[in-house]
Amino acid sequence: MKWSRYNFLYEQKNEYFLYNTRSNSFMKLNAELFAILDKMRLAKDVDFSLFNEDEIEQFIKKKIFVKSYEDDNYVIQKKYLKQLKKFDEKTLGLVIVPTTVCNFACPYCYEQSIAGEIMSEKTINDLISFTKSFNRADKIELCWHGGEPLMAFDVIKKILDKLNDNHIEISKHSLVSNGYLLDKDKCLFFKKYKLNSVQITIDGLSETHNRSRAHKSGLPTYETIVKNIDTVFDVMPECLVKIRMNVHNANKEEAHILYDELTRRWKGQNMWIYFVFANEHEGCKASCIKDQNLLSFAKQLYEHGIYNINFYPKAHNLRGCTADYNNSFVIGPKGELYKCWVDVGRTGRIIGNITDKKLNLPLISEYVSGVDMFNDSKCLECLLFPICDGGCGLHRLEYKISGKEYNNCPISISDLPILLDMAYLQIQSNS
Repeated sequence: MKWSRYNFLYEQKNEYFLYNTRSNSFMKLNAELFAILDKMRLAKDVDFSLFNEDEIEQFIKKKIFVKSYEDDNYVIQKKYLKQLKKFDEKTLGLVIVPTTVCNFACPYCYEQSIAGEIMSEKTINDLISFTKSFNRADKIELCWHGGEPLMAFDVIKKILDKLNDNHIEISKHSLVSNGYLLDKDKCLFFKKYKLNSVQITIDGLSETHNRSRAHKSGLPTYETIVKNIDTVFDVMPECLVKIRMNVHNANKEEAHILYDELTRRWKGQNMWIYFVFANEHEGCKASCIKDQNLLSFAKQLYEHGIYNINFYPKAHNLRGCTADYNNSFVIGPKGELYKCWVDVGRTGRIIGNITDKKLNLPLISEYVSGVDMFNDSKCLECLLFPICDGGCGLHRLEYKISGKEYNNCPISISDLPILLDMAYLQIQSNS
């Protein structure tokens, strides 16, 4: 047996630790055992005479010591399991964009240059026929996206009513909205069709949010959105409200204040507040923060008393995104098909149309198979491979097409001790 390539051995303030990303095991060592393991890392084989029986049993169980082929086989297993999910025909994933029209003018929006379109009656009917053609699927996961999808609420109503008339059941139903138009009447309608979750963005305290999430008319948006979220809780208490904050340099200092304010206001409600860094792209007017700084930002939140941040790494469940799955589609307002949400409105990224079977096979194959972590040599060699999904495939596609450099890593390996130290502090405080 040998030392696994997924082991991470480190010293911090005269304390010694060993973490394995494959088994997600984290243990504290004494100085003597640390010294033995440190010397053994470069050895071809494990010298079992250096350890007692309990240590040997634990190290084998936690994948610290592995068979010579075992780490390579783990990669193959993970790839195989992901492929099974990618080509599963029992689930149909639909992200429907009923309109590319939006009532907001957010400075970081990647859709600013897209022409405003609204789905026609013919396209609605074609969409129903397209959905019915997937007769092997017994689960349909449906998400509304835009533009601002509620700008075409009549379209949404027609589609849901027609799906219901055709006995097409939705197993998972979600909405991504700015929340400005989500009034009581719309909530009552979505309650009828069992909306499971809604994502609404609040970008800081009232004044900051109104600059970041600006209405095209110039009207403030914060109070309206907050009141509409109140209505969601009143009318659809079973619907999870995902409150997202797009963090950038102009609002990052307010994150903990906003979190406290909203948590107090909606204590006990079915909600989840989370933070996402606004990504830089062409046309973005926000001062963005790199994803690699997420750890230091999370640490700041923790220092401000937000203790429900989980610093302990998680083994990734290979869930991926719409672009990863053969049976998942983003449907634009003209019935055009895409694999990635960000591609909507980009004619060069259309993979087909709901009205015919002419598919852009080169592009589909890149998204589903070509740009995942299993074709990225950096990922395959990375210590963090077991606890990472490889990041956004779109970045790899852009690199293939235009040579645009990218960094998909959520954290740097050099920052791993910081993450584990914070996790260790949490473990100690909870014990």
